[in-house]
Amino acid sequence: MDMTTREKKEILLKYRSTVREIEWLEREIQKWRSQAERMTASYHAAPASGGSNRRSIEEAVEQIDKLIRRFMDYQSDLIRTRGMIENAIESLRDPVLQEVLQMRYLDGLSFHQIAGKLGYSDRHLVRLHRAALEKMSLNVLYEL
Repeated sequence: MDMTTREKKEILLKYRSTVREIEWLEREIQKWRSQAERMTASYHAAPASGGSNRRSIEEAVEQIDKLIRRFMDYQSDLIRTRGMIENAIESLRDPVLQEVLQMRYLDGLSFHQIAGKLGYSDRHLVRLHRAALEKMSLNVLYEL
């Protein structure tokens, strides 16, 4: 069964959404690591009875571990999805259509940015985008 243009676009946009989620997780992991380092420094500087501080450090480490596991799950899904999308884009015979989809969905550029880089009007770029989606086969992604 063939996918509609809308279904193809939803899959491609899901990829971009996963990229943004991974970027957020990276920032969140770094924030928690910095917080844990500050707590560790204050724990070592505090008197020996720092029980609540020790629990805070343990909670921060648990949070970091939880975020890292989530990050790894998203990362493996992203790698698999990107490979499928790259194969689908490469199946297009027109290199301009390939570039439009690659810039839009893998690089995350706006239509306006792509039009400027390729030297097309925004309106023409939207037509190229539509044509690329119509010609591209993403049927292998139905399993996602």
